[in-house]
Amino acid sequence: MESPLIIALSRQMASRDQVESIANNIANMNTAAFKGERTVFNKFLTPDTGQQQMTFPKYIGIHRDTQAGPINATGNPLDVALRGDGFLVIQTPGGPRYTRDGHFAINAQGQIVNGRGQTVLGDNDQPIVVPQGTAAISIDANGGVSADNQQVGKFKLVKFDNLQRLQRTGDGLYTTDATALPADNVDVLQGSLEGANVQPILEITRMIEASRVYQSSQKVINSEDERIRGAIQRLGKVA
Repeated sequence: MESPLIIALSRQMASRDQVESIANNIANMNTAAFKGERTVFNKFLTPDTGQQQMTFPKYIGIHRDTQAGPINATGNPLDVALRGDGFLVIQTPGGPRYTRDGHFAINAQGQIVNGRGQTVLGDNDQPIVVPQGTAAISIDANGGVSADNQQVGKFKLVKFDNLQRLQRTGDGLYTTDATALPADNVDVLQGSLEGANVQPILEITRMIEASRVYQSSQKVINSEDERIRGAIQRLGKVA
């Protein structure tokens, strides 16, 4: 394949990955505690063989923006937001998962659960159970849960040394093979939810830019294809 085609195609593939990442950010801009992601590339320079060197975009991976999103008051006593680098622990059929989406409810067994009915673990690695007939639930800054002024449990709060090792599993949950450490300096805010840290205007601007680069690369590919076709036709006539 001709060098201009290779370069244009590699840039187009990079732009496609960027568009997909940005589209996912925009789709989740109203998802509680969603963290925006960026596609990371590096320049790859072909070895110097005495001929003209070429530069390609080389895919590195996905970088997650770990900055906290805005905290929004909901008035729901079972909604909690975290201020600080911490995560709540959810028990799932696949094992413990981690989340900052604190939109919770109480199931028929009195257990505090997330939107999928999975139990939220307390600091004893057991579900937190609220007695039936409880009139008022309060949650303090340390994650202690009280029913009618009697503490019934305390949210398990954990942190990780490297947040980029967390892998998204859907529904605001993450998994990792890294060791979960006890979280300190984390405040639990009752009646609030953390919003997504996505900035819609910025994401739309990035989407427009990536789309233009994609279209520009396509024009180069089409132009080069026409040039090669023309050369082949002329050589065929000469032959």
